[in-house]
Amino acid sequence: MTRAWRAAVKLAGERVPGQSAEEYLVTSVWNASALLVPGYTDQMASFGPDKSGTDQMSAEKLYAIVAFLCTQGEQSDCDSENSTTAIPDAIKTVFDIEVDITFGQGEASESAAESDESGTADDTATESGG
Repeated sequence: MTRAWRAAVKLAGERVPGQSAEEYLVTSVWNASALLVPGYTDQMASFGPDKSGTDQMSAEKLYAIVAFLCTQGEQSDCDSENSTTAIPDAIKTVFDIEVDITFGQGEASESAAESDESGTADDTATESGG
């Protein structure tokens, strides 16, 4: 990780008044030109929801990147104890997009839970003494 990103993570909660560290990082990754630090030029690509094709990054990938960034450094401004809600909330606040942090595993997990609740043939046989 570059020194610039380490500094951004460390000071993310202080860069824009009224914005959380997660909101700052979400914006910085998806729309880097929106938050230029004085003295730096606009050289980063944008990957936000307004892009298409290979230039677009999914909300789930954005979540993963911001979650990673929030774990870097000892003095991160991120809410590390609540990252599974703080980062999706930031994406919703900044871009009005819901993010699936189960990465597609939610439906499979729900199906497995429903199967466990309804019981299986093996469970029924065991309960009836067979």
